Amino acid sequence: MKIALVTTWDSLCGIAIYMRHYVLNLPKENLDLKVFCEKDILNFKGKKVPRISTLPDIPYEKCWSRLEDFQELFNKIIEYKPDIMHICHEPGIFGLDIRLIKLFNSLRISKIKTVMQPLAPLPRLIEYYAQLNADSYIVNDFPEELIMLPKYGMPKDKLFYIPLGVHVMNLFSKEEARKELGIPLEKKILLTTGFIREATGVKDIITSLLPVVLEYPETLMIFAGYIHPFDSDRWIKEGEEHAKFLELEKNVLFTKKFHSEKELELYGSASDIYLHYRKHYGLPISSGTSMRAIGCALPIIAYDCPAVDVIQKGIVKIHNEQEMANQILDLFKNKEKYLRLKKEIEELRKEWSWKEVAPQYLEVYKKVLNATN
Repeated sequence: MKIALVTTWDSLCGIAIYMRHYVLNLPKENLDLKVFCEKDILNFKGKKVPRISTLPDIPYEKCWSRLEDFQELFNKIIEYKPDIMHICHEPGIFGLDIRLIKLFNSLRISKIKTVMQPLAPLPRLIEYYAQLNADSYIVNDFPEELIMLPKYGMPKDKLFYIPLGVHVMNLFSKEEARKELGIPLEKKILLTTGFIREATGVKDIITSLLPVVLEYPETLMIFAGYIHPFDSDRWIKEGEEHAKFLELEKNVLFTKKFHSEKELELYGSASDIYLHYRKHYGLPISSGTSMRAIGCALPIIAYDCPAVDVIQKGIVKIHNEQEMANQILDLFKNKEKYLRLKKEIEELRKEWSWKEVAPQYLEVYKKVLNATN
């Protein structure tokens, strides 16, 4: 079986890192996989996107751009002659326009099967995805939504539910992690990771800390990450200024770096609660940072938005800064509730681990190839 996987791959991108774990855990027996990835993004919005290392022994080819049509991608796929083209679609990268519709039409004429995996909660963008007329759709939303989707124009027999994959991090004891990071054991640690951007809600999170710090002065909020390559450092600067204005400088830490996996494991191991505040979240896409919280086995307090729709346990959903403050305090004080949420998130960590999830993709591929047109 030959699979053409279309995704980002060697750019500093959450989806590239996410799909890396998919490839690492996908059963390799009788499977020939090649990645068709984005060209170097040079001077996009005046910036250059950093590269990250690729997996050894996984062939890949840079042959498409978010700024061009997908004709070169089509030509390279035809040259490879796969049985299936699997595309992991994030609206901000591939768009929602005629280019992808043309690509799917051309592949259908060339008798190459197609698997569309929308990395966006459905059915919000279902009308667009239905136009692609893919041979199958892998849905990462709730299984019950598969019952609803056919009324939007998607045949039920083309829909497959697979949970979002979670990279299960190797955790340290809290004592060991804090010793290596130089964080005292008595502190209460709140964590968020990933690109620091408008959607991170830096000022809102810092605002929510004020009532928490009044009761727990040793609370430390860690923003473990750096600015997005296409963004500016204004969000960090505004956060630092806001912390200073609220006299919370000692309670807020911006690490200001892109972290290695081990560093993220250390921060996850050292922390008590994961915060995910996407109040200013423009696109209805899945969020890798919330998956990282599950990988670290940390209870989540999150703004109720599409990015966390799929997480139904181990999480407390809130709607403003005051509610976030209240829930942080509640989890600090209510040990029984905290342990219940932690147990639930550990269950998700096991159920959604890539070890469990990746083989399910192979089963979908087999069904797609065996299906009659």
